[in-house]
Amino acid sequence: MQLTLDTNDLQPTIEQIVRVVLAETEPLRDKLNGRLALTEEEAAEMLGVRRNVLRDARLVRGEIKASQVGKQIVYSVDSLRQFLVDQEIER
Repeated sequence: MQLTLDTNDLQPTIEQIVRVVLAETEPLRDKLNGRLALTEEEAAEMLGVRRNVLRDARLVRGEIKASQVGKQIVYSVDSLRQFLVDQEIER
């Protein structure tokens, strides 16, 4: 079975998907407000995982790096992006 799609047919669907994703991520982008790093709780929320998942990725598996500022553990936006890239799976 072969499926042939014209890119012009896909354009409205792609635009709708982009609108929905942007609308869903707007509150999270607002939360950053130009900040360079997020607390562990904020970073976990942004990734959509529980805090312990992120903490285990850092402490147990060494999959993500964080910094300690005072007593607070923070994750740079770049570290979070790299973590997501490193976790990509192929289907």
